[in-house]
Formats: sequence, C-alpha cells, structure tokens
Amino acid sequence: MISSAWRSFSFRRSFSRSRRATSWAGVSLRFWFDFFDDDKDSFRIWRRHRATTDEYPHTPYEAGKVFRGKSQDGVRGDVIQELDWSVGEMLAALNQEGIADNTIVIFSSDNGPTSNRYARPYRGTKYVTLEGGHRVPFIFHWPARIKTPIVPKVSIHAMDVFPTLSKAIGAEMPRGRIYDGESLLPLLDGRSLKRAATQPF
Repeated sequence: MISSAWRSFSFRRSFSRSRRATSWAGVSLRFWFDFFDDDKDSFRIWRRHRATTDEYPHTPYEAGKVFRGKSQDGVRGDVIQELDWSVGEMLAALNQEGIADNTIVIFSSDNGPTSNRYARPYRGTKYVTLEGGHRVPFIFHWPARIKTPIVPKVSIHAMDVFPTLSKAIGAEMPRGRIYDGESLLPLLDGRSLKRAATQPF
C-alpha cells in the first residue's frame, strides 16, 4: 500500500504458530495506525503472506483455526479464503481511517501455482517457463484515479511497479540507467504503453 506521498517504514514481529493468520492482519494495521496517527498521508506498507507470520498460499499449507475445513479445496482453499479475508480487513481499515480513496493497493504474486489445475487454460506451473508458471494476478486498486474497472490486454510485470509508483507520487527516477519497466499509468487513461503489447519488457 502506498499513499500519494510516502516514506519507507518496515515492521516485523514474531508470532507463535498458534496465533498465526487470524491475528496478523489486524495487529499489523493497528500498529501502524497507532504509530502514525498524525501522519496518515505518508506511509508505505509491504505486506507479505509468509509462513512465519500469517496465512501463506504456498506449501506447506496451514490455515488459521477459524478457516480450517471451510473451503471446497482442502487446506489450500482454506488458506486462500483466509488470505482473501485478511486483504478485506486491510481495505476495511483504510476505509475506516478515511484514507482508502487515495491509497494505492497492489495485489500480486511472484509466480504461478505448483498444480496446473489452478493455471488453466494456460500450460505449465511454477518451475517451468510456460505461461501458466508466470501469469499471475495483478490488481492495482486506486479509487481516486480508477473510477471503473480496467482489464488491459497487455503484458505487464513486476519491473513496472517502480516506475509506476514513482510517477504516481511525482518522484523523479534516477537518471543514467536503463529501466526494464515503464509506468502503467497511461493504461488508466486508455492509452498504450511505449513497448509493444506482446513485448514482455
């Protein structure tokens, strides 16, 4: 999550496995809102779903107690449901604080699933170069700028995030180097990227 102007902030806390998942989302947000109570227009939260802290959509799967056995896809489905719940809790907290409208929330993943059943209709999985192992969700949530949902038919990738956020907050990127990514903001206005639609970077 990133506001229109931000400064770096990192926070880590260890939880026992018995307290995982069902507590971390609320605790991490409460900590931030208490700590930056007078500075809600300047923050960045990098929230990772990790096995050591909370719900983790990766092997070894382990869902929080409240979500165990609740899905139709075994423990993996339980974990995904818990992940979905925790993201909803974070968005609700932003709304409650009155800062959701101009806060950018990005939801994505580093690679595809280990089973192709979750990658269909694309071939492949994690560990291979086929599209099913690399095509992942990329949700860019920014209510102040995005009034209606947009589904661009272009290839984007993680290297686009840095130039996109730099442009969004009006920060100049360091000069004298070549960037593999480019700002995605033109897509929000119905314009094209500089690279070809079929060019990965």
